[in-house]
Amino acid sequence: EWLPPYWTPDKATQMVKNTTGAGNSFLGGLCAGLYLARDNVFRAARYGSVSALFIIQQAGLPLLDISETGEEYWNR
Repeated sequence: EWLPPYWTPDKATQMVKNTTGAGNSFLGGLCAGLYLARDNVFRAARYGSVSALFIIQQAGLPLLDISETGEEYWNR
């Protein structure tokens, strides 16, 4: 399956903040994607890309907040 290259002008509102763990996150997402997408490598790579995206757009470790009602919120 051929995926054409994608380019867009530099209009990003967020910049990369921290790449620590992006490779590990990509690999974890890829493995989960291979399982969920039934060995479709292209779909699995999308899972990996999205996983890495969450890592590179935050500074430092993820934060977990628990509200008074017991609900969990990540990075709020």
